[in-house]
Amino acid sequence: MRGEFGRAAGFAHQILAREPDLTQALHLAGRCSLETGDHEQALEYFNRIPDEKSLGASQARCFSGHVQVNSLRRLNEAETQLRRALWLDPTSKLATDQLA
Repeated sequence: MRGEFGRAAGFAHQILAREPDLTQALHLAGRCSLETGDHEQALEYFNRIPDEKSLGASQARCFSGHVQVNSLRRLNEAETQLRRALWLDPTSKLATDQLA
């Protein structure tokens, strides 16, 4: 399974080399980093996704909040990320559930 995430991360990095701000590639790279246990790198990718009213941006904030609280024990930062996710998408069940 790690090999699959490694290949997907390589693909994301190729895309980011050409388009460094492409939200989908940043999201993929962040998810791959998260799945392979590189939590700080995952946060870097997720935090590069701009706060725009989109599902991708809201999900990135949710994943960032998840990493902050569950892996790094940074509760204040997690709450900030999850509240940003709700600001971006007030209907986000993922953000609401994590804040509960």
